[in-house]
Amino acid sequence: MLFRSSSFTPNPLHSYAATGTYSVAIIATGPGGSHTNAKAAYITVLPETGDDYRIAANSDDAYEYNSTVNLGEDFIYLAYSSDMFSGFRFQNVQLPRSSLVTRAYIQFASTSARAEPAHVTIRAEKSTTPSTFASTPRDLSSRPLTTAAMEWDMPAFGYNSQTDAERTPDLSALVREVVSSTGWTSGAPIVFIFSSTNAYGEQGMRHVWTREGSLIQNTPERTARLHLEYHTNVNFTPFKLNAIPLHNAVLLRWTNPESCGLPGWRTLLRADTNGYPVTPTSGAFVASTTNRLFLETNLPPRQTRHYSLWLSPDGTNWFNPAATPLTSP
Repeated sequence: MLFRSSSFTPNPLHSYAATGTYSVAIIATGPGGSHTNAKAAYITVLPETGDDYRIAANSDDAYEYNSTVNLGEDFIYLAYSSDMFSGFRFQNVQLPRSSLVTRAYIQFASTSARAEPAHVTIRAEKSTTPSTFASTPRDLSSRPLTTAAMEWDMPAFGYNSQTDAERTPDLSALVREVVSSTGWTSGAPIVFIFSSTNAYGEQGMRHVWTREGSLIQNTPERTARLHLEYHTNVNFTPFKLNAIPLHNAVLLRWTNPESCGLPGWRTLLRADTNGYPVTPTSGAFVASTTNRLFLETNLPPRQTRHYSLWLSPDGTNWFNPAATPLTSP
């Protein structure tokens, strides 16, 4: 397969929309002419891995407006007003407590096109046995929610569209908080609640198909789908980071991620003189490596440095072992 694209940026990127094997030809053109470098069958795009769960009952997707819960609708509103909450419940989620969820999202199918700005906050219900939705007033807004939240500035939705635009950002932090809760058992349901602090009205709100609406239209594939990617048998309990001061240097050593059930994972180290970095972008970059030790040199004398460490399977999604409550199965 071939694609054609042009760019004037120094490091252009191209995203492949379908699986398959692609041949690539790069043509560089300038005042002195052009040069082509072609490679046949150079890139292979593999199918997405992980588990998928769809809404399995008509009472597992609903919305609440002015304290009234609406069940059995053809579609659900997102981001209509601060009085609206939308809920989605996915049954039989197979995740042991020792699972480290590295990616999670909900794929929606829109019913109509909307391009105006809109924003929602997504949280999970902080319960290991969340019930299906009922017509009880405030059944969605009264549920206990996770501390972790994801803010979603929703892009333009298309008409009857089911693309990346109708896909939430990564929700793995929400799922990890639920799965690490005492009482979680593999096979339990997970509920997500969408809310907004603004009134976007008819033009800004998004409509997505419900299970009932999808079945009426004979398009069950439009039902909301939860996608999860994870590692099992992960145990961060024994993980340690040691900093050994030397002359104008610090030797950093840490537990082999493989011993925690994470073979081949990359380590990110960051430092700060005022306190421990709390995110993978705070403080100063020290190293990103697959080794188990790093020597930081050329440091000022008598300087206090605080180090934090994160792990990642892909160099993109980072996890702090000290802040990720995982235990052995």
